[in-house]
This record gives sequence, C-alpha cells and structure tokens, in this order.
Amino acid sequence: MDRNVTESSGEERRQLIEDLAILDTPSEPAFDAAVKAGKSLMDVSNCYISFADQHRQWIKAQTGSLPRECPADEALCRLAISTGEEFFSEDLQFDAKLADHPSVVAAPDLRMFLSVPVCVRTDKTADPVPVGALCAYDDAPRARRKPEFEAFRNLARLVEEILESRLVATKSAQVAREQEGILQDLSRAQRQQHQVERIAGVGSWRLH
Repeated sequence: MDRNVTESSGEERRQLIEDLAILDTPSEPAFDAAVKAGKSLMDVSNCYISFADQHRQWIKAQTGSLPRECPADEALCRLAISTGEEFFSEDLQFDAKLADHPSVVAAPDLRMFLSVPVCVRTDKTADPVPVGALCAYDDAPRARRKPEFEAFRNLARLVEEILESRLVATKSAQVAREQEGILQDLSRAQRQQHQVERIAGVGSWRLH
C-alpha cells in the first residue's frame, strides 16, 4: 500500500469504522493470529489491535489483558491514529506526552511502546485513512531494533489487507441488501397492480 497517509478528520474515520462494521464484534482468527505473531516477533508483554472513533478506543484483539475499551482521549494509540504516523517511545516514563498516563504511572507499568497506524482506502485511488493501530508494549525500556520494527510494520500492512477485504465484503453485502429491497418493492408493486387489475375486471367493471 502506498503510504501517502494524511491526517484524517474524526468524521471521516468514524464513517470508515462504521462501514467496516468492526466495533463490538467477537474475536476473529485473523486478528488473533496477527497479535500473537506481533507479540512473538517483538518479544513484548502485549500486542493488540485497536480502533478508535471520536469517542472511544476499542480493542479488537490482544495477547494481554487491557480493558476492552476506554475513552478516545485516554487511548495510547491516539497519536498514531490521528496523525497516520508511527509512534515509538523507548521509555514512556520520559515521554513528554504520555509520562503521566495511568497505564504508565500504575499497572500495567508501560515502558516501551510502539504504535503503527492501520489504514484503509475507501477505493483504489484514495489516500489511506487511519482507522486503528497495531501496538506493542513492554514493562521494560527497549531501544529501537530495526529488523523487528520493519517486520512489525509489515504485519500492520497485513492487517490493513484484512480490513480492506472486509470493507469490500461489507459493501457488497450492503449492495445485496439494497438490491433485495428493490426486488421486494418491485414484487409488492406487481402484486398491488394485479389486485387492481382483478378488481377492475369484475363484472361490468372490466375495462376495455
């Protein structure tokens, strides 16, 4: 995917998340496998995939035990999602933006944190829009290790492919539902027309 990602408006992101129909859904093998691979790859305490709209962050899959959701302004991944840029801190205790975050000053005592935006295109010509993030954290400081980080980014790209396939599927299902509704309306109109014709054809009321 071309990484010409620009900051997205909250409304644009909200609409895409709604189209994906991803929030508050049960666990799915593809996302579970992705976070397990990320945890193993980075050798960290937890790896998770989260999505965020204007109001909340919601975790789709994780290898740890973070709360499933939290207010959007408390989400550690909010910087990556709002800007479309990767966020990394060797030690959050010394990060100017997140040092006072509850997950840093208390359990789970986050130190190293990596958040890679997960983006989706509305179509093949559109720029990707950040809708979520693939994140990894550990309770010990960690320096950036290039091979691992590059592989983690590639894993985020695979998550994007899953989401884009999901978007195509949900849009196809929506089109199918709309077509079904049109067919039902047409069938109803035809039945009404037949009823009118039967009434018009009774005895002397038959039209010529």
